[in-house]
Amino acid sequence: MLEHELDIRKAKNRYNSYPMLDSKTHMSMIKTRELLADMTNEKRCIYCGASGPFSKEHALPYSLGHFKGFPELPDTVCADCNSRIISITEDQFLHCGPEAFIKEFLGITGRKEHKRINIFERGSAGAPPIDFVGYDSNLGIHILFKFNPSQQTIKEVNKQIVFINKKGECFPFRVPDWIKDNKQFLTYVREEIKIPKGNYDARFFGDDTFLLRMERLLSGLGKNFTILEPPPEVNIKNPKTTCRVTDRYFRAIAKIAFHYFLTVVDLCRGDEDVFRPIRDFIINGGVVEEFVKQKTEKTIEPELPHWWTHIIKMDCGYGGIFIYLQFFINSQDNPFKDMLKYKFMVRLSRNHVTPGLISRKCHHFAYYQPIQKIDGYYGEVVESEFKD
Repeated sequence: MLEHELDIRKAKNRYNSYPMLDSKTHMSMIKTRELLADMTNEKRCIYCGASGPFSKEHALPYSLGHFKGFPELPDTVCADCNSRIISITEDQFLHCGPEAFIKEFLGITGRKEHKRINIFERGSAGAPPIDFVGYDSNLGIHILFKFNPSQQTIKEVNKQIVFINKKGECFPFRVPDWIKDNKQFLTYVREEIKIPKGNYDARFFGDDTFLLRMERLLSGLGKNFTILEPPPEVNIKNPKTTCRVTDRYFRAIAKIAFHYFLTVVDLCRGDEDVFRPIRDFIINGGVVEEFVKQKTEKTIEPELPHWWTHIIKMDCGYGGIFIYLQFFINSQDNPFKDMLKYKFMVRLSRNHVTPGLISRKCHHFAYYQPIQKIDGYYGEVVESEFKD
């Protein structure tokens, strides 16, 4: 079994380098563009009110695989909102959460033009890389691992150091490129990695340039440092993953839920006042718990599919509109069950809805078995009965 931990953190200021709209400016833009659009009867972006150009929007991010039988959402989100804000939140969901780990393991890729990010060496949209730590029986230490591209095998993460204390406890971590001297290195180790003070052996992995850099950074800090060549074969025991995410991860889930609703319900366009709070949360953030709740006590359906599947369900009634989501479900025995225990409930509206909207829907986004791309698709979408 693969032990897993999802660490939810608020975005720090140093991560917030992406352009964001304050609520006043955003609302002013929407009202102005809504007025102009109403006068000309144009379709407009549901987030900012622009009349285009529009992006090709998928309820489920394309990077999770293109699924046959589920329509796109046309003329709904402008290209600017999609690239400037929505794509950033999706980037964190696709590269820093548990879903990213499974997606990488299964070898699922998105569009060819998108640059592939190594989720074990680089973070995304304000969240750090995924920590995949295992015990290397050949070396007798815990180190950070990553998947080999397109293979279900692993190797050590480049540019990492492992500190080992006298008790044999291991502290593996990556060394960022911005660290240039001993002082920066010590500050990073103590304040970011939070390694206790003491005497340590250090072993590190990387190319010759990295090894020379580490010798320079560690010079004067001690003598118990050992340079290790990368092992030819790796056998690991009891691996553990840690995913650290910010509110952008949950905003991406809210966006998937909202766009799924707009795809399966014809009576709403998404720019109605009742959806103003969820739109503002997706674009600007807010209190996660008011819109997205994360649960682990039971699965999204009583009977789970036997092969990798995403399930999204809509419950639209007088009490409001709720979307339920669970990703990469698989009832077969696999080492990722602990990682896949999370399901989400997204509240799109608390208000009573009109009788014409009262309905329940459920869709299974099922991958082909085995995982493969056929005619550009990774799987098919099947509408199924909504089950409590």
